[in-house]
Amino acid sequence: TSGDKELYEKVLPALSVMGKRSFFLGKPGAGAEMKLVVNAVMGIMMAGFAEGLALGQKLGLSQQDILDVLDLGAMANPMFRLKGPSMIE
Repeated sequence: TSGDKELYEKVLPALSVMGKRSFFLGKPGAGAEMKLVVNAVMGIMMAGFAEGLALGQKLGLSQQDILDVLDLGAMANPMFRLKGPSMIE
């Protein structure tokens, strides 16, 4: 959320029910800017994921094995778990 800090603090209890966390980002429009950053990171991450799957396929690796390995350790993330199975169909 961005804009009026006093209003943010007033509605914070309602915001807490709607999501995991709430952030006050300052100036008006900062929320939209943050969304742009998040979407850019997500897009880059998914492009890299798709490139890795394509490379693995060209090398003859099992697509399911790739998903299973990526689901371990630091590479594990919910987006790969959610989108991976449909990407390898």
